[in-house]
Amino acid sequence: MFIVFDKRMHVFLAALFLLASAVIAFALPVRADGPPDIRLPLVLFDAYDCRQTPTLLAPADGATLDTLIPLFQWDAGHPIYARLVKLYVARDPDFAPLSASMSTSAVEGEGSFRFPSNFEPGTTYYWRTQFVCRNGVEGPWTEAWSFITGTEGEILPAPVQQSPANGSVVDRSTLELAWNSVPGAVRYLVRWREVGSLGNMYRWTTETRIKPFGIQSGKDYEWWVAAVSDYAIGEESPKWQFTTPSE
Repeated sequence: MFIVFDKRMHVFLAALFLLASAVIAFALPVRADGPPDIRLPLVLFDAYDCRQTPTLLAPADGATLDTLIPLFQWDAGHPIYARLVKLYVARDPDFAPLSASMSTSAVEGEGSFRFPSNFEPGTTYYWRTQFVCRNGVEGPWTEAWSFITGTEGEILPAPVQQSPANGSVVDRSTLELAWNSVPGAVRYLVRWREVGSLGNMYRWTTETRIKPFGIQSGKDYEWWVAAVSDYAIGEESPKWQFTTPSE
């Protein structure tokens, strides 16, 4: 807040009061016989300015890639009011329908994301980003950049799962998902979910075992894994099930 006293007009001008989602400037006329009158509002405007956009970094506009799993990269800078970064990918420059989308609350500096599924080979895609600010206010989209996915590369075979064995009962405190390595793999994509769920949790890893998160007692789960090359996500293993006992 700042206050200016104008002797000629005998008026205090008070501005930049942050009230909820607006800034209001108002005048306080000075009276000799009592307290000032308050007159509201003189100016009303949105304080949650959401006009910034992230800066797209990669894949570069017009690039021809050698992969089906590009790493999307952007620079969010240091926006004041942003709460989310949204990323859309589509085959159509009008982005209808979408091929993939995501949002992240990491809105400071450079960010990146790799979708856990292959894009179609030899296909042109378009991508763009935007900020979502307080109260769900959406900022403008960046310009759309395009890229073409690769066409030549190896689809790796599925890893052989080790543990927990299919149909086993395992305490969640000691649970680890483990599998054999696959030649040519640079990482692995591991997925798990409660049996009957539509979605799944996943994790990228360069190891051949992980401790999964979000596991609860007294539930039935299934898990599967794929080897990943620089070109693409490989074939998926069978879905193995395990049960965590009730505590």
